[in-house]
Amino acid sequence: GAGWGSLAHHLMYELAPCALGTRETWLVMGLAALVEKHTIDASTGAFDLRHRSDWRPFDVALSSAKRNIMQEFDKASDQSFLRSFFLYMHDEGLLTPFLNEVRSGASPMGALARVSAIPSHQIEQNWRTWLETRASRLPVLSSAKPFEGAPEL
Repeated sequence: GAGWGSLAHHLMYELAPCALGTRETWLVMGLAALVEKHTIDASTGAFDLRHRSDWRPFDVALSSAKRNIMQEFDKASDQSFLRSFFLYMHDEGLLTPFLNEVRSGASPMGALARVSAIPSHQIEQNWRTWLETRASRLPVLSSAKPFEGAPEL
């Protein structure tokens, strides 16, 4: 697309590896997909879970059809899945500790195991439950226009 979300998405490909010390594809693409559709509250600097667009039902529908999320991490090709998983981690309070672990040198999969403190099959089950219950209740912003909210230059 041509807008602020696309710019944020592509900047994340450059910023995340510098900040986290890894170029792990699923991690960088997941963060890029997350910031593309969501926003930062300008007054607080806090991440805002409201979608910037009305694509959420499509993302959730595509994500829930995934059969094995560990295989999806290996493929790292489905932005809808990665965005939904990173939203799940944020909503569960796992995203910041996960990123801090990675920044401290842990592998992304090791960091995920450490911060969740549950086996991978339980992570998948919890994510699926979240998709079916809480994901559909996240508030939606009106569709963002190209460069809506961009600072004046």
